[in-house]
Amino acid sequence: MTETDATKQPLQIPDRFIPYLEKYRIYKLFKSDNYVPGCISPVRMAEVTKSLTMTNQVAQSGWLMFDHPCTLREARCLQQLGVLPTMTLVLTPPPPHAPRTDHPHTARRSFFDQDFEALKFAYKATLKEIYVNPDEDTKCIEMKCVRGIRAAAAGAHAGARSLATVGAPGNYRVLLLGPRGCGRRLHAKALSDRFGLVHLHFNDLYNEAKEGDDEIGEKLRNFGISTRLKADIVRRRLAKKDCIDNGWVLTGFPTSGADFENLDNMPTPPNRFVISIST
Repeated sequence: MTETDATKQPLQIPDRFIPYLEKYRIYKLFKSDNYVPGCISPVRMAEVTKSLTMTNQVAQSGWLMFDHPCTLREARCLQQLGVLPTMTLVLTPPPPHAPRTDHPHTARRSFFDQDFEALKFAYKATLKEIYVNPDEDTKCIEMKCVRGIRAAAAGAHAGARSLATVGAPGNYRVLLLGPRGCGRRLHAKALSDRFGLVHLHFNDLYNEAKEGDDEIGEKLRNFGISTRLKADIVRRRLAKKDCIDNGWVLTGFPTSGADFENLDNMPTPPNRFVISIST
């Protein structure tokens, strides 16, 4: 570890030390009550969180996360790395009856209220609100949460994704496979219309990338297509905001074993596989 001068405040902890400190709970010894949100990079926090969720015990048993994410930026970083909950619970008081008012404008909201609403929007696909009264005890709140999870597992989601999604993320990332002439693009269009997904076809992505003025476009024009370039084209498109927010359905890729391996190693790999067979 690097040398630090305790006489100079505040001390800065290098990002690469955070996983070690979290593993052995050393960070808690130095953490004070005046924690300032945003003092740690959301990207680094998302990477540490993903590494924790990929351990054998967590992967087999599942996980329960609270107090993170706290901002929309942190939520987006987790989603881009594929850390997606199957259920998001919001403990909130019952909504009050709206009083009559002559003022047509919405009342001013604090920063916390605005950011909380942004988090609810980020996890709208898996969101389940649990109404909690101030006088309820812990056991009662616990049972409400259990009933909410069971209802969601039975398919009681809100919005267009009101289907049973046990053990699966809320945003569908669909890989549609099938032989030539089986109607993959037609089926992909139907899926995108039904679930609000982004329809991606590799030929369209390739033509768009070839016309680009960036490094990928220059390599395609000078050297042609390769396995690595195909993966770079797909990876760049899947990382865009519309795919992260809405999910996607991909056709025309992969076409080889190397393509399959590259797709599986991407930050947001598919979580649904559909095989279309012509009759």
